[in-house]
Amino acid sequence: MIQQLSLPVGPTFTGLTETASTAKGPDPETRAIKDPSDRLSQIVAQDRAEEELRLSIYQNAWEESHDAQIVFDKSGNIFRANRKARMMLRCGQKQLRGKSVQELIPDRFRAAHQIHVESYVKDPSPRLMGETLDLWLLAADGDELPVEISLSPLDTDSGLFINAVIRRKRGV
Repeated sequence: MIQQLSLPVGPTFTGLTETASTAKGPDPETRAIKDPSDRLSQIVAQDRAEEELRLSIYQNAWEESHDAQIVFDKSGNIFRANRKARMMLRCGQKQLRGKSVQELIPDRFRAAHQIHVESYVKDPSPRLMGETLDLWLLAADGDELPVEISLSPLDTDSGLFINAVIRRKRGV
């Protein structure tokens, strides 16, 4: 035997959400969603907000990383440098953006570095450099800094980018 249920008198039920009428009108928190496209819009808005939060967390973690980091494109043009990299290189974001990574290499190493960049772009993979090689970066004031560099390819909709994590070598 099928038992019929009756809903209480008062708030109405739409099947999606309960609505309650008050003297001020429906409570926005519990207002009925009569049009499924409204619910879809809410889900899309929530997904967008969550994605923006994830992106913000990632950007803040990257910017405030203990390690210096520079992102550049496959041509070697710097896209972005985090706070630690700017401090290490003693220059600002505007001075670095669009600059070639070649300009961060002391003159005596530039020709060899260009060959290494071209080779890396042909077969990009995570790599640690500087354990067996002596690597140097050139700060804006002309100081040469001994470093170790870890490269990671970033395959994006806009093409290949490379994230370089840079650490100063101690005792050199």
